[in-house]
Amino acid sequence: MLVVHCVTPMINLVVQTFSKESLVQKIEKLLHSTYTYFSFSPKRYFEQCKLAELLEMKGNKMLHHVNTKWISTLFHVKGVFEEYKPLVVEMNNDFHTILVAKTILEFLCGVEVVWALIASCPCWK
Repeated sequence: MLVVHCVTPMINLVVQTFSKESLVQKIEKLLHSTYTYFSFSPKRYFEQCKLAELLEMKGNKMLHHVNTKWISTLFHVKGVFEEYKPLVVEMNNDFHTILVAKTILEFLCGVEVVWALIASCPCWK
């Protein structure tokens, strides 16, 4: 008889260990910042949707990152990755007037974060 254990708890432990790393903390801060930026302003969300439509993107709503399990983070990372172009343009437009936009833009343009977003792609399936 072959016994196969669920790997999800082991993966969760690995992710919890890595969550203490600066890169994971940057990604979590990016997720939280983008949600906060759009959730409290319907005008910003509407502008982002119009911009996404012009860029022929989906215009997905930014999801609230809940730090419970690693699997929930993947959906939020996927959302940021799919809306990457409109997010960069929107943050670049608001860069000089809104401090949070500057922070988000620095995260979005950081090489580490971009590679981490790309590296998470295979996990979305």
